[in-house]
Amino acid sequence: MRIVRNSRRLMACGLAAAGALSTALAVSSPALAVVKREGAWPANDTKVSLDVDRVPREEAIKKLAAAAGWSVVVHAPGIDPVDVHVKDQPADKVLELLLLDAEYIATRDGSLVSIRRAKGDAAAGGRGDGPREAPGARGPRGRPGDDDRDDDDKDDDDDGDEPAGMAAPPIPPIPPIPPIPPLPGADGPPGVAAPGAAMPPEPPGAPRERGRDREVTGESLKIGKNEVVNDVSVMGGSLDVLGTVMGDIDVTGGTVRIRDGAHVHGDVSAVGGDIKVDDGGRIDGEVAVVGGSVRRGERAIIGGGSHGSGRTHAAKGSSGAGVVDDGSDGDSGEAPRAWSTTAAGTAAKVGSAFARMALLFVFGTVLLALAPAQMDTLKTELVARPMRSFAMGVLGVLGAAVTSVVLCVTVIGIPFALLGALAALFAIGASMCAVLETVGRGLVRHKSQNPYVHLGIGCALLFAVSAIPVVGKVVLAVVVLLAVGMLVSTRAAGLVKKRAGAQPYRSAVV
Repeated sequence: MRIVRNSRRLMACGLAAAGALSTALAVSSPALAVVKREGAWPANDTKVSLDVDRVPREEAIKKLAAAAGWSVVVHAPGIDPVDVHVKDQPADKVLELLLLDAEYIATRDGSLVSIRRAKGDAAAGGRGDGPREAPGARGPRGRPGDDDRDDDDKDDDDDGDEPAGMAAPPIPPIPPIPPIPPLPGADGPPGVAAPGAAMPPEPPGAPRERGRDREVTGESLKIGKNEVVNDVSVMGGSLDVLGTVMGDIDVTGGTVRIRDGAHVHGDVSAVGGDIKVDDGGRIDGEVAVVGGSVRRGERAIIGGGSHGSGRTHAAKGSSGAGVVDDGSDGDSGEAPRAWSTTAAGTAAKVGSAFARMALLFVFGTVLLALAPAQMDTLKTELVARPMRSFAMGVLGVLGAAVTSVVLCVTVIGIPFALLGALAALFAIGASMCAVLETVGRGLVRHKSQNPYVHLGIGCALLFAVSAIPVVGKVVLAVVVLLAVGMLVSTRAAGLVKKRAGAQPYRSAVV
């Protein structure tokens, strides 16, 4: 029995020593810093990629917010340097890893994130500054409340209770926790903010509220780096964005440039100008351009699609030319998307040119059938004096421009100018059909005498030549000038009668 009691005593001493050691380690080790989330956090947050070295913690948080599309407000200082090298990781997980130095509360409302220290972590007094005794410390007899018991009464007791008279080993002292540095402007003890002390200022790049609208006409506009505006409208000028635009951007007759760090929450549209998105720039909405192109950097982010007649170009060295950036490497998907965009643009141009030539051919067949005498008059003038027709076309275009300006000066003359423009377009189209029919007849008159065949060959030839970048425009301009000159020389194919008493007008003889 004595051996059994001694074994029990040794086991009790070992268990007591192990429990005391684990308690000391648990109390003396600092608690793992956690980030408590408040507000609406999505289940799958935006994936980001960061690559920075030796930057202050708050600067790393700002770069994370810019990559994730957040507007961040930090209420706690963080000047200790950190290194961040992550790729395609959720933004909220990266934020938790950046906030391991203390306990924080992160509150989110949409894309606005606020970060502050937890109340229990802000003051050092709550953690204890010196050694303290663990609750329920044993007395000299081994268990609390056994001061009046006699050890001899328990020696012969074989009921399995813990042996009396064995004192637990002393608990090692808890090392003091270093105090938290005081907040800027605090005059109280370390770790505790003084009453009325000013909190650290918010980062200058964090937008405080939805800014006002900006409308500019006849000049360019620049949105500063720390500026937050709502909708932006610029007419007759360019726009340079370095800050935050909460609404949409509409620019007419100018270029839109989204700089590094700029963020546009709405859509961006440009008429008669380009849209340029630098590396680090972000557009959450759609991009629409008419008469221009979309140029984006390698790390630019455009959340929506691209609409309009413009083209999309990637910056030099970029692996893709698409508009949508989903955060993935995606070399296999970018090349087909760029090829499909180029093919679609080429097909649209070819289809538009073919439709114009088909419409011109139909218009010419109607004129050849209903007004053959007037069409013969125009063709005869072109064959007899082609260079004179060209020169008269140049003079006719200049005269029409001057006449339009004179008519538009007064309100009464504007309707006449509009009617004259419509009549001029109709007459020039008819004269162009005469030019194309003459060209086609000169090419195949030895094989066919059908004027409709001649007109079809002329339209097909103009369609083919118009595909050449520079030559096509020059040929089209020559055809238009010849058409105008033929109208001037023949007084609109004889429709405008000459004045009484005037000299006979010199015209070509059939």
